[in-house]
Amino acid sequence: MTQDAPRPSRRGRPRTGEVAARKSAMLDAAAALLVERGYPSFTVNAVAERTGASKSTIYSWFGNREALVSAIAERNYDLTQIQVHASSPTEQDPREVLTAWTHQLLRVLHGDLSLAILRAAMNEPALGPVVLRDGADRQRPLLAAYLADASRAGLLRIDDAPRAAKELYGLAMQDDQMRALLGDARMTPDAVRVRADQAVANFLRIYGP
Repeated sequence: MTQDAPRPSRRGRPRTGEVAARKSAMLDAAAALLVERGYPSFTVNAVAERTGASKSTIYSWFGNREALVSAIAERNYDLTQIQVHASSPTEQDPREVLTAWTHQLLRVLHGDLSLAILRAAMNEPALGPVVLRDGADRQRPLLAAYLADASRAGLLRIDDAPRAAKELYGLAMQDDQMRALLGDARMTPDAVRVRADQAVANFLRIYGP
């Protein structure tokens, strides 16, 4: 009696973790492409060629190229939020939290990818609101929430947390990012550390307990 031949196994849908890993890898490749070629040459076709994915997969996961830049920007700017998002005012000195946040903010926003994202927004007006939404408009409210918590805990003296967050952002950023976009030398790692320390020190002179 003959035995039935084994049936070929069917490949099911990718697991959630696998899809997330593939999306992350695709964003890595797309971000590198944006930095290398700039927005005018940043297309879905180019991303598909770089990643080996189909255009239909890219459109399904991210949408058009503007939506892809938005996803890149959101993930990039999320890097600035880790410190304040994970910190409780009663568990860590606000000076340490704010200095770490400011240092990370400057490091990210003066990086190649952040500058490439801003240049993309300058090339495509529709990206301007996207960059604001995923950048400063997401960063400052989270910082303001931390400042309000620290003030309620008696560690800072702040009546208007959103205004205070905007002031710290301004003390940190100044005009260096715009100068870098116009071709001036970018801040060195040492300059970033010094600026972060100075910005927080000046901030705490106003809002310290």
